[in-house]
Amino acid sequence: MPTQAVFPIPIYYEQSIDEEYENIQSELYKIFNLVTFTNNNDNNHDLSLDRDDKLFSDNQIVKYKCNNLINFIHHSMVDYFKSLNISDNLEINHDYIIKNSWFTKTNKGQKAPLHYHGDADISGVYYLQTNGNDGNLNYHSPHRGLESSFIYSKIEHSLPMLLNQGLLALWPGNVWHDTLVNLTDHERISVSFNIQVSRKGFKVDPDQSY
Repeated sequence: MPTQAVFPIPIYYEQSIDEEYENIQSELYKIFNLVTFTNNNDNNHDLSLDRDDKLFSDNQIVKYKCNNLINFIHHSMVDYFKSLNISDNLEINHDYIIKNSWFTKTNKGQKAPLHYHGDADISGVYYLQTNGNDGNLNYHSPHRGLESSFIYSKIEHSLPMLLNQGLLALWPGNVWHDTLVNLTDHERISVSFNIQVSRKGFKVDPDQSY
């Protein structure tokens, strides 16, 4: 029998199209023009701030009622669960919450450093503006620490995803990832978010979402 790849990382992609795409793009550009950004390292991408000039403590797509994107995320979450044979019927702000969300800008020479999203059950990103070559999101295998093994040392431990405007990706929040350096003159804009899922012994608090 051929070699089998087992225990894969479940990463989900969905492309918005037509009227749905236009509506999401329109509402996000309106919010993008309202938020302020900071950069503590010229090599890293610019991150949007909350009203107290703090990072990652705001929930901008919920605060500004970006309902087209929220609905797109919801439909993607339902499909994601179905693809994993998870039978839970999902209702936003009851079975899961979008806990926080923020915009990023990535200009020429910038990138996202290697990181993961803490205790988030699911992390995600939506690409508002990209030319497809301005710094791919790059996933890192949880097996990368096993490279002392001969077999693991021969396996690729990172995988860049394709970029496209209107593309949404979902993945487990503990997956390490970064982005490749933007080598173009084009500014990439994306919206990142974290999701907490309700389950036995743990209920999400809707008030935590903002």
